[in-house]
Amino acid sequence: MANSTELRKRFQDLVSDFKPHFKGGSVLTEKKGKIMKAVFDFWTQLKDNDGDDDDFDFSTEDVAKKIKGLNKLPEQYPIDDEKLKELKKLLRKETRIWMRKEIRERGLASAVVGTVAEIPKGGSEKKNTHLADSDIDCLIVIKDELQKSLLDEPDNIATWTMSWIVKLSEFWKRRSAEKVEIDGRIIDTRAYSLQMEVWRKDDPGTKIELDILPFPQNIREKLNDKSKGKENYEEICSKMTFKHRKFLSTALSGHQVDFVKEHKTDVIRLMKQWVQLVEWKPKEKYKPSSYAIELMCIWCRYEKKLGEKDHFDIIKAVFEKVSDAMTLEIGVSDLETKEGTKIDWYKPHEEIRSHRPLLVDQANPLRNVAASFDWLQFEKEAKENLEKNFAPMLDLLDKHLESKQNPQDSN
Repeated sequence: MANSTELRKRFQDLVSDFKPHFKGGSVLTEKKGKIMKAVFDFWTQLKDNDGDDDDFDFSTEDVAKKIKGLNKLPEQYPIDDEKLKELKKLLRKETRIWMRKEIRERGLASAVVGTVAEIPKGGSEKKNTHLADSDIDCLIVIKDELQKSLLDEPDNIATWTMSWIVKLSEFWKRRSAEKVEIDGRIIDTRAYSLQMEVWRKDDPGTKIELDILPFPQNIREKLNDKSKGKENYEEICSKMTFKHRKFLSTALSGHQVDFVKEHKTDVIRLMKQWVQLVEWKPKEKYKPSSYAIELMCIWCRYEKKLGEKDHFDIIKAVFEKVSDAMTLEIGVSDLETKEGTKIDWYKPHEEIRSHRPLLVDQANPLRNVAASFDWLQFEKEAKENLEKNFAPMLDLLDKHLESKQNPQDSN
């Protein structure tokens, strides 16, 4: 059985050996870049539509009224309640029927009614913690007529987001085959995002997963105002019910990126690689989110006063916390680096302070990142690795590294 010194050396070597493979090499990076350029070119087609259409009033449509009913539900219905899920499914179906009718009668551009103001790339790619097969967050900043009312009634951002997810979905499905360089499929539509897998038509072997996240331009500008951003955030939140405030995290993704980029370590990528290799059953329910892994690695490094290259000790500290998930608290106080520099953390809002496990979003303290997946299997995997001296984790990583170094043997 390996001792701590040997394990530290093993993990140090793994981080070094994996480094050339984390991003997939220059050829894959170039191919992904071409795909993303084609993706941006496609979505910016919405700029051809100026959004002015006096005959179009989304708020008067029957389906819009039904969607707005989502915001009128009693507070005792949590966002993940089964009845609410059924209602969302019904609303998406009815919105699609309405969109298709609009497209038939008015044409695609008129039915969408809105313009793309900006498409910033976010997620792991922007934080520089991505793997070769990491998905890419693609924030679609939308300018339309309906968003004007959101400044007074920001609670309707759930309605606005869901309607635009359906609109973007229909826009994709009815794309012009002659003009678009990319092909792909829609994997899922969720409350926040449209999940897709895309590839260039001239290179179908290289595919990337995208999370398309629509957000209103005016709310995003207010939240990211350099001088009044925090004040605007508090004002907007004061007008929203708690269950809808989590929608603001999309607009604040830039702050998430800045926080992780400032404090990231190489061990984050190794942890993400392990997460990718574990068989989560089903992964939609049990697979830990990328942002959760980043926050836990950063927190444990500073809480234990560890150095940037103390890879094994950081992973061990993360697994120790995860092994008792119902006591996990991350983001509840400020910490210091090994050298004594203070690290400021957003503290949890009172609405989520009692939540366990707790991972406070470092851009939106009203959001508990831990609530995005079920911790049961993660807790089990952590306990098993601690009990077996990290043999399961090392076995997975070693086999994967061998397949990367000797690709002909893995075929």
